[in-house]
Amino acid sequence: MKFSVFFLSFFISSLSLISQVGVPTRTVLHTLSKNEVLHSGEYYTFQSANKNGYSCVINDTIRSKETLIFNGKIIHSFDFVWRNIFEIDLSKVNGYVFKYWESEKCFVNFRDQIMGPFEEATNEIYEIYSNENYKIPTNYNFFYKLGGSWYSFYEGKAQMLEIDKNDKDDVENAWPTYGSTGDKGKWYLSSIDGEDYTDKIRYDELVRVTKNDVIVAYICVINGNKYVVLNGVLSEPLDNVSEYSIQLNGRNYMYNYIKNKKKYVNVNGKSLEIDCDDNPYGEILSNGTYYFSYTNKNKQFVNINGKVFGPYNGMNYSTQLHENGKFAFIFEKDNLFYLNNNGSISKGYPYIFDLETQPDGFFKYNFSMEDGWVYENANGQIKKTQDRKIGYGKGAFLPSVDKYVIQSKNKSHTLSIDLAYDYVVIDGKSFGKAPAIKAWYDETKNCFIWNSWEGKELVIYEFKLD
Repeated sequence: MKFSVFFLSFFISSLSLISQVGVPTRTVLHTLSKNEVLHSGEYYTFQSANKNGYSCVINDTIRSKETLIFNGKIIHSFDFVWRNIFEIDLSKVNGYVFKYWESEKCFVNFRDQIMGPFEEATNEIYEIYSNENYKIPTNYNFFYKLGGSWYSFYEGKAQMLEIDKNDKDDVENAWPTYGSTGDKGKWYLSSIDGEDYTDKIRYDELVRVTKNDVIVAYICVINGNKYVVLNGVLSEPLDNVSEYSIQLNGRNYMYNYIKNKKKYVNVNGKSLEIDCDDNPYGEILSNGTYYFSYTNKNKQFVNINGKVFGPYNGMNYSTQLHENGKFAFIFEKDNLFYLNNNGSISKGYPYIFDLETQPDGFFKYNFSMEDGWVYENANGQIKKTQDRKIGYGKGAFLPSVDKYVIQSKNKSHTLSIDLAYDYVVIDGKSFGKAPAIKAWYDETKNCFIWNSWEGKELVIYEFKLD
């Protein structure tokens, strides 16, 4: 039977149950009410060993409200629970952190402590950047905005984020306001962000303007040709310029263009011819260090400071590059994913994600194995996590595995799970009324344990082995 998956987060661990050999013990953890359904989409699971607990998000079809359930307790009901959860941790009594809105004010429930009101709150760094670069602390639970300033919060302590003054020249305003003034049938740039501005360039059409504290750059059309203007200096006539490709960082710049039907990337005045299918994309740093990625004949490449890497079947995430030249990127080849860390290639894995690097050479990433488990590699130290399959970013929920097999310690017994079937198979016999969302072998009790949604009941089974 076809099994419809639901968008759900489960954090489930072993329960101390008494069972008979050959007959699994069934315990109901949670029952949905008449109007409740699981948040539709896909199963998401997490296992926390030796801790009793579970968490899920449900949707009331009558009230159109989502509800966070934690260890059987209704924590909060509001719109869009799923997307606003920052943390779920069953090792803590009140191991949940999420934001919600009341009367257009933002609040954060930090492990059952209500904090706020705030102007905004998030646990994603990219959401706090506007026209400023901040010094981000190493540890944080979440960020919040109050009185126009951003703060970090970590385990009871808050601190205002400092603007990184070293990056002042690096701040780019990709969408400044500007004004043009007519002059004898031509136009010229007369204001940017409310301040007077002028140069000697007269154009027919203004395509795009971008700026930082030291460079004003824009694309214009003169007599049918496109030009790039940098601080009043006109480029040679070009066939075309990628409108969104101009990157500024301090006194450094990079952009893509086409001339005589050939594609180029201009890095600080040096033009690099690129044989590519589409427009390259990348980044230039405040000291001129750069990278850009591109596709050629459906293969992917990356150019880092003039050195080309590839071809690859795919590249997962953007390249991470530091001003000292250290870099790292994830690529796919022959159906496996690899990490290139400063030229050192990792072993191939079914999937690599959540890459983090530092200028001092520190690196950390997660990868999945054929057994369905997620492992962490931190500076070469590998450990098995409690998660299955793959995760996306630092969100609270990770996806479940569609099909896998678990063995007992002595390899005499197997538990087979396949979401396509409404039961599990142990040693050739079927058990339960629905596929397992999460399953594991408990060595201490010598038993298989799994949980399922059976109708409106979240249940957990324990099967004692001989």
